[in-house]
Amino acid sequence: MFKETGLNVKVFKIKRKKVTIMNSTHFFVREIGKKTYLIDDKGNATAYLVIGRTKALLIDTGTGANDLLSCVKTFTKLPLMVVNTHGHSDHVWGNYQFEEAYISMADKDLYYEAYSVDERRNFIDMFKYMIPQELTSEEIENWIHINPCEVLSINHGDRLDIGERVLEVIELPGHTKGSIVLLDEKEKILFSGDSIIGRLWMHLSESTSLEVYLNSMKRLRHYCNKFEKIYCGHTKYNEEGFEVKFINEIITDVSKIIDGELTGTYLKDKSGECLVCNFDYWSIWYKN
Repeated sequence: MFKETGLNVKVFKIKRKKVTIMNSTHFFVREIGKKTYLIDDKGNATAYLVIGRTKALLIDTGTGANDLLSCVKTFTKLPLMVVNTHGHSDHVWGNYQFEEAYISMADKDLYYEAYSVDERRNFIDMFKYMIPQELTSEEIENWIHINPCEVLSINHGDRLDIGERVLEVIELPGHTKGSIVLLDEKEKILFSGDSIIGRLWMHLSESTSLEVYLNSMKRLRHYCNKFEKIYCGHTKYNEEGFEVKFINEIITDVSKIIDGELTGTYLKDKSGECLVCNFDYWSIWYKN
């Protein structure tokens, strides 16, 4: 359905160091660690490819409007394991390009809801700018009706061995009830999905309470000596990951909201009604 052109190489300077950006038709790809690639779907969502000795691991699959599978095959021919950090559409819609994927069963219903025809048609109506202009109306209609791949269960404490490299699954309910993060201790990276992000949505019907999220973050703090950078589900190709200290900032800020020291300002947009607290480096949208 979709075609991927060859990769062109561009070099950008970020914070006084050179990084190589491989610009395909719809993706910007950057190596953020040894055999670890950030795949930016032109600002719409971000996937990550982690390559071991015997397998490769793809973390999230984006909106699925572009040929992610071909992009991944540019970097590895190894057997591929796909893991979704949570069930939201912009992280699972590319799953149809793969045979199966792993997700927390707490987000299984959310995953299948994301593939409903109504959900996908609403997305087309609301976010036309995210759809490749070269797609025909017939191709878009086919995409709307496409079926998801099978999803298998993944759980807290699971260790994903891809050969000389192991990623650990850590449950982090908050943004959604089934949100997980993945710890790559060898490369000192935490892949956080939308659980640790510059604008955290906690006001959705599938979100937990702030208290549950705070407890999740306090548990995560025990892992902080095992990673140095946090890469989220929307880190762009020309951005660096968050520092580990961001976790303590989140814990402090959310605690102040729960304790009544801070109250957000009211906001209503297409995602719903909420209160918003803005901090120096991040914001949180939450229900009262």
